[in-house]
Amino acid sequence: MLVLYNSLTRGFEPFVPLNDDEVKMYTCGPSIYQRPHIGNYRTFLLEDVLQRYLEYRGYRVIRTLNFTDIEDKSIEEAQKQKTDVFELTQRYAEVFFEDLRMLRIKPPTHNPRSSTSVEQAVFLIKELLKKGYAYWYKGNVYFDPLKFKGFGKLAHLDMSRWPRIKRRYHRDTYPGNRWNLGDFILWHGYKEGDTVYWDTAIGRGRPAWNIQDPAMVVQTLGFTIDIFCGGEDNLVRHHDYVIAVTESVSGKQLACYWLHFAHLLVNWKKMSKSKGNLIYTDDLLKAGYTGEEIRFFLIYGYYRMKRNFSYDRFKNTVLKLKHACEMIETI
Repeated sequence: MLVLYNSLTRGFEPFVPLNDDEVKMYTCGPSIYQRPHIGNYRTFLLEDVLQRYLEYRGYRVIRTLNFTDIEDKSIEEAQKQKTDVFELTQRYAEVFFEDLRMLRIKPPTHNPRSSTSVEQAVFLIKELLKKGYAYWYKGNVYFDPLKFKGFGKLAHLDMSRWPRIKRRYHRDTYPGNRWNLGDFILWHGYKEGDTVYWDTAIGRGRPAWNIQDPAMVVQTLGFTIDIFCGGEDNLVRHHDYVIAVTESVSGKQLACYWLHFAHLLVNWKKMSKSKGNLIYTDDLLKAGYTGEEIRFFLIYGYYRMKRNFSYDRFKNTVLKLKHACEMIETI
């Protein structure tokens, strides 16, 4: 029997799909305003292993891996590079799929983008406004977490700490692992000078990051799925926002199982652009390693434990793969 650690219940549970022979799985994909590093690929590889094992067990896996292509960061990066945001994100989308092939990660069943799910996002926002979970303020739409019973159940938030004074958070994402104790934005209303917007049933503007994943999961898999996956950083803000939005509209549980994968560190430090310690697949390929060896290193070890990268550790792990292959050849 397959047993999974469910982040929602904080316990190990036997896997029982909603349908006997089918599994619906949503895997949070990259924000494609920049190139993913090997830490990002650890999550995608572990999700690939899960999918392959489910298929080995006889299930038909319907998997969505989304692209976040329209957000504050992508728009700002496009302006910085003096290029069109869609040209920027398409460039990194192509790089991402090249890396998937090199790492032998199975392509997803569905690969929606934020920009291709605007109509679905607008539908969800209209329903949230109608039900009183969301409201307009100065041209934007915000979600009030206090209106959703059970908000923070995934991260097990202590909602007694939530301030009763109204606070609104206007950006798509915020740095760090701190909770924004206030209302989060769903819709960026059009402002003079905006270069990315749509004319929709709720007016001109663009969907915020917090409505994009709900729109893409509903668009491709429906309101109820088996497994929702992502990196452990998604336990701060993001996945509880997804739950609140989708379950407020449907009144149904979004996912039965929530899996979160631990980060890859570099010399025991978090990988980040500001630290200058980002490592890409190209760096390892140029050092003479293969895609198979990179794949092995990133999936080696327990998925809920942080894994540390150093070139010595990488080399020693690759040697284990080589010794295993040599042993198999001699049998």
